[in-house]
Amino acid sequence: MQRRGSLLQQNKGSVKDDEHEFLLASKNPVRRNLPKHAQMALSIIEAEHLEESENNFDTYEPTRASRFITLEFIGTYCFTLVASGSVMSTGVLTYQFGVEEQTAGRMLAISFAQGLAYTAVMYTASSFLDNKYKRRYEILRSVAMHHPPDSKHERPVSRSSGGGSFRDYPCGYFNPAITFAMAMTKTLDRSDNQVSPSMACSYVFVQICASICSTYTLSMLFDHLKVPNNPLGVPVPGDGATVVGALLMETMLTFALTMSILILLIHGENTNNDENSEEPVGDGRDELKKAREARGYIRDMAPLAIGLIHVTLSILGMPVSGASMNPARSFGTAIMANIWTEHWLYWVGPFLGSGCAAMLFRLIVTKIEK
Repeated sequence: MQRRGSLLQQNKGSVKDDEHEFLLASKNPVRRNLPKHAQMALSIIEAEHLEESENNFDTYEPTRASRFITLEFIGTYCFTLVASGSVMSTGVLTYQFGVEEQTAGRMLAISFAQGLAYTAVMYTASSFLDNKYKRRYEILRSVAMHHPPDSKHERPVSRSSGGGSFRDYPCGYFNPAITFAMAMTKTLDRSDNQVSPSMACSYVFVQICASICSTYTLSMLFDHLKVPNNPLGVPVPGDGATVVGALLMETMLTFALTMSILILLIHGENTNNDENSEEPVGDGRDELKKAREARGYIRDMAPLAIGLIHVTLSILGMPVSGASMNPARSFGTAIMANIWTEHWLYWVGPFLGSGCAAMLFRLIVTKIEK
């Protein structure tokens, strides 16, 4: 790699590195109080030729909102296409087209299709948001949290310095209930919500439209079957299930899904939380590796883990409520099939569960972290 910033090893040209860092600190006082390994990490990250982070809202671009909304539409469309399409395709094999009509094999096939589809769209959103400006901000935030000033005359490192106003995960929800929870959840530096109320309303509207378009596509693809009895997989309470039981099931399932997203994807893992660690020796590659992976390994694997949780929750709730957990998907299938059996609970349950998860995360998990 060509030298840019403090890229030389400490035992080779360390004087020149210190001089270069002094010049950088004169332009950006934030760097003056950073540990040596953090300065090296920032220099290497700044040397990467990557575009500006989508998470940085201080350098707002007019096209950013349209890109986020487009991502929400495409992701919700693809997820609904697979989720409802799996109900219809497995129904062709068993001639049981309703969600309330289940065999063990059909239930497993639908659950895994939905979970893997959710994993795919969440990985797409994660890769869409990840680049060097977000990693640079996370390094500065980690240093601010775990390296306080040594004296009252030393200038503290601001948690938002050099990175602007960042959302940890500003898009990629594909679910009105999850969007509602994100609008209630603060960022890790407590500076803002994960998504603004206006963007949250735009997301919900786009998600509903995407679900309707996806369901219409399925109705055209499977039109030749001419089958009655809920061909589009509208979620309805199972045989023998009460309305209260179905409502509680949807609430509990959405609560668990939302909490897993908040803990694994938003909170993640802090790899720079060793306050007693000494300054790195040699070229500091171990600390550099930790700094460049400040998101944490948990957050990297979060979409896969969340997808598997979605599979488990679908298996648990499908015989009772159909395990929708997504009001947009429920509304899209209901409006195309014109089936409104206890449809209200597929809005009340998910929003109630996601709201409770967001409040619990905000009131308990964040206080424990403090």
